[in-house]
Amino acid sequence: MRIVEDRTKKTVVYTADSGYLSAFESFVTQADILITDAYFLEGNEHHPVHFTAKEVGKLASQGNVKTLVLSH
Repeated sequence: MRIVEDRTKKTVVYTADSGYLSAFESFVTQADILITDAYFLEGNEHHPVHFTAKEVGKLASQGNVKTLVLSH
């Protein structure tokens, strides 16, 4: 889900439970806040419904995300 505030153009992106998809790269670009699942540590990459902390960090960095919030 990507929410953009009309006046300020501030953007919040929420991914819920999901594994890494290349489509997320453009979806999170320039988000002010990215809230995403990070259930696993390194070594469990490519899980179908959960990111690893490393995958989320890479996604946020490549997308120039300002604030990253990890959840589960």
